[in-house]
Amino acid sequence: MKIESKIDVLEKRVAELERSNKSLYDQLRAMQLDMEEMMQTNILTSQRSSASTSQKVEYLTEVNEEMFQQNVRLREFIEDCIEAEVVPTRQQYYDMLRQDR
Repeated sequence: MKIESKIDVLEKRVAELERSNKSLYDQLRAMQLDMEEMMQTNILTSQRSSASTSQKVEYLTEVNEEMFQQNVRLREFIEDCIEAEVVPTRQQYYDMLRQDR
């Protein structure tokens, strides 16, 4: 009888371990699904950020080109004024900075 009670205890213990194992497996699977979802969200966020960065770079490149062109116009204007020995007015400077010149 002692052996039978030990077998019963072992069977109960095995059943408990199997339930515990299944519970751990289910929790692990849920965590894996959460991780996959987080990674997908991170990828989408990264793609949006990359597109936003690309737009910023494009905008800054355009602004940089515009400023370069302004500097070229001002340099040429100042050189012309030096050659003609003329002192430019404030309005003439503003006119040179305008893009539609």
